[in-house]
Amino acid sequence: MSDSDDVVRKADAFLSRYRPSALPAQDDFPVLTEAVSSISTATPVDAHAAARLTETELQEIGQQLRQQLRDAIGPYIENFIEESLRVRLESHLQRAFVSFTDQVRADVEALVQESIGKTVEHAVTGLRERSRGGRS
Repeated sequence: MSDSDDVVRKADAFLSRYRPSALPAQDDFPVLTEAVSSISTATPVDAHAAARLTETELQEIGQQLRQQLRDAIGPYIENFIEESLRVRLESHLQRAFVSFTDQVRADVEALVQESIGKTVEHAVTGLRERSRGGRS
């Protein structure tokens, strides 16, 4: 297959993502109406019956609807957030690790320089004391 055929095939595949299709794309996220239609919904209540519902019953129905929505879209949201966090955390951890490594390296170099300085100073002091002791 030539490179131009490959480019055309890839362009066609890309554009096909935006063409209307009877079949939903495999990699697309479902919209809320698709997710909600895939769950069992509560039985519809007519307007007269709704007017007779108590506040507690309305709150219970609202809670049931919220739970059904959470159950329906929760896995999609979890996957999206998990992937997004994983990518961000990897990036942040990589930067933090590099920064930490650089700081440890700088600290070790400072400690080595300080240790060498003290050792040289101690050696010079010892030589001075010996040379003074030899002259007296």
